[in-house]
Amino acid sequence: MTLEGDGNQTVPLKDLMAVKTAKEALEQQIGVVQGQLDELKLTSDSHYQNMLNERASREASETKLKQLQDQATRVQELESSLNAANLRSGEMSQTLLGLKKDLLVKTYNVSPAVLEGKDEAGLKALEEALKLVGTQRASGIDQGGGGGGSTPLTPREKITAGLNALHQK
Repeated sequence: MTLEGDGNQTVPLKDLMAVKTAKEALEQQIGVVQGQLDELKLTSDSHYQNMLNERASREASETKLKQLQDQATRVQELESSLNAANLRSGEMSQTLLGLKKDLLVKTYNVSPAVLEGKDEAGLKALEEALKLVGTQRASGIDQGGGGGGSTPLTPREKITAGLNALHQK
């Protein structure tokens, strides 16, 4: 190859053919590499999409876990409150039973020994019975009723006495 002053260049035909063949071979290699690159992009895109899906799933799981932990904490707080309320309720029930027993002792002169072991229903039934009989007859209740050697009242007499006591007030 030589350059002459007119700006034209002369290149032998065999060199042009070699360049053309090399160019075609390179273009074919570029096509092959481009095809492989496209396959890798598809695989990469698929893996990238899977990674994004996994990341979103993990974040959703972490959010759900946080919510469940918050709820578990709240449940523990509520259980503690419930246990405290149940304990307090039991204490209040015992206090109420003690007050009811004191009321029966002071109002109807019932012996405290009679009231031992009675629950709220038993105390209520006893109080209703004492209301019918009246306060003057309650002093002998721990001996089975009646006092002063008199015969026990029949149910009808007890009701009549209770009604008379109500009318006298």
